[in-house]
Amino acid sequence: MTRSHFSLAGFAAVFMLFLTGFAANAETRGPDPALTPEQVVDIQLQALQFNDSPTPNAGIAQTFALAHPSNKRVTGPLPRFERMIRTPAYAPLIGHVAHEIERLAGDESVVQFKVVVDLPNGKTLQYLWEVKRVLEGPDQGAWLTTKVSAPVPGGQSI
Repeated sequence: MTRSHFSLAGFAAVFMLFLTGFAANAETRGPDPALTPEQVVDIQLQALQFNDSPTPNAGIAQTFALAHPSNKRVTGPLPRFERMIRTPAYAPLIGHVAHEIERLAGDESVVQFKVVVDLPNGKTLQYLWEVKRVLEGPDQGAWLTTKVSAPVPGGQSI
């Protein structure tokens, strides 16, 4: 389980480090077989948390870059994906305060996570996040997101 939660002072310090690190590496991370399923989800969540760094909607673009080809066929191209992310179901991911990733189930081809996000208004939401390993093509071996559920309020079960 991964938990990203900071005090305000700690948040400011980490945010500045994140900005300088992200600005130094403004390249969007593409599919990489070396990334674990947890790392893929965390990269996407951090990108959405700081969506407009280093450029407007860089986080949405990063999230789309780590979407599975089957997901991109349904949600893409990028402008369409951006509109989807800005719908009421997924917009809370943009600028969330903290997130927690808990592995629920998985094998060598698919892994599901419960993702809990803390919102600026003090509420929490839960998402079911799924990643699959790409079996063929240029991204073979990489773990990429296939689907993210609509959210449920923090105290309910997914």
